[in-house]
Amino acid sequence: MEAERAARKRAEEDAREARRKAQAEELEAQRAQESRGRAAGWAWFLAIVLLVGGLAAYGWWQQEQETSQAQVRRLQSEAEAQRKAQAEAEAKWKAAAEAQRRAQEEAERKTAEARQELERQRAEAEVQRLARAEAERKAAAEAEAKAEQERKMKPSILLKSMLDGREVAATVTEGLARSGLTTPVTVNLEVGGSYSFAMEYEEGGRKYAGRRTVMAKDRGVTDAAVVLEEVKEDVAGPTKTITLPGGATMEMVRCPAGSFSMGSPPGETGRDDDETQHRVTLTEGFWMAKTEVTQKQWESVMGDNPSYHKGDNLPVESVSWDECMEFCRKTGLQLPTEAEWEYACRAGTTGDYGGAGDLDTMGWYSGNSGNETHPVGRKQGNAWGLQDMHGNVWEWCADWYDGGYYAKSPGVNPQGPASGVYRVLRGGCYWSDPRLCRSANRSWSDPGYRDGDYGFRPVARQD
Repeated sequence: MEAERAARKRAEEDAREARRKAQAEELEAQRAQESRGRAAGWAWFLAIVLLVGGLAAYGWWQQEQETSQAQVRRLQSEAEAQRKAQAEAEAKWKAAAEAQRRAQEEAERKTAEARQELERQRAEAEVQRLARAEAERKAAAEAEAKAEQERKMKPSILLKSMLDGREVAATVTEGLARSGLTTPVTVNLEVGGSYSFAMEYEEGGRKYAGRRTVMAKDRGVTDAAVVLEEVKEDVAGPTKTITLPGGATMEMVRCPAGSFSMGSPPGETGRDDDETQHRVTLTEGFWMAKTEVTQKQWESVMGDNPSYHKGDNLPVESVSWDECMEFCRKTGLQLPTEAEWEYACRAGTTGDYGGAGDLDTMGWYSGNSGNETHPVGRKQGNAWGLQDMHGNVWEWCADWYDGGYYAKSPGVNPQGPASGVYRVLRGGCYWSDPRLCRSANRSWSDPGYRDGDYGFRPVARQD
């Protein structure tokens, strides 16, 4: 019994052990299956992850491709826009260049037309000048013919010499065919002629002299009194007053004989090549008009007034060299030589401007004139008392102009070149800049040409 129970117990234990093992194996199989299931799940998970990653990577790659293609298209678009802009800029540049070329051609055409118009105006002016000259020549010929008809009735003057209000017997030293005659003396004249007479007289150890210029206009005998003045030492500055034909007077200033440096030194501001400095001596003194000839003086002698700026005491202008010579012929005066003019202008000085050396103080020029002439005698004179030597109007001189004359000029009493085309002008004018108003500056013009800034001042070389 006991053994049976033990056997049955062992059998039950074996059965239980078998069931336990079976359960353990089943559990192990379940676990293995679960492990395989989990592995398959993970495999599927990883496959899904890889698939999703691949799809994402493919999408990124595709997006990058699209972005790159967009950038390429943008760059291509920008390049095309730049090409078009460059083409437009080139087209505009070509259009501007063409417009500039056409504008330049138009400007050149207008310049050529203006030049042709100027030449035409000059030609017309020359024709008019020749016509005026011909008219003047005919008028002069007619006047001469008329004078010839009246020549049988000759005028005459009774020359008298006056000293301190009383008449004296002075010796006539100039103006008569016979020398040694004393006043009073009657002289026969030609109608329209200009005559200059000089007298000398000595009394009490003192010498006296006088001069008178007359224009023979009226027939019959006319009294002509000559006022005698004491002859003093030849020094600078003394003045005398002469009476011009027609009654106007002119004040003259004495310029003594002497030497000076003519021209300008190399360092002078505004210097021109024709101003080579050289030493000049004038062996004879002379009298020079204190101011430029006024319109009143001109009209008194010539009977007309060609000036543009009108006024009795304004300098006469718009007069040619030829007309100034006619004035001198009628008055017995002369135009100064270029050397005499500069000598008188400097009045012993060596700077740019005579006297005070200050152009504003001494002359009317572009800086103070208001672009017009001014009455003579308003500015400070130089050391000898001559006024308006700088500016106001240019002053004709007797000489022909030659830019190289100074290099060959004689050192004593130079008279200028023997011939030439133009005559010398000196002193500058109201519109001139300072360099043209210098004492040494030289200018020139056609002797028959008139200009609104051409005037003159005469000299007398006899006492």
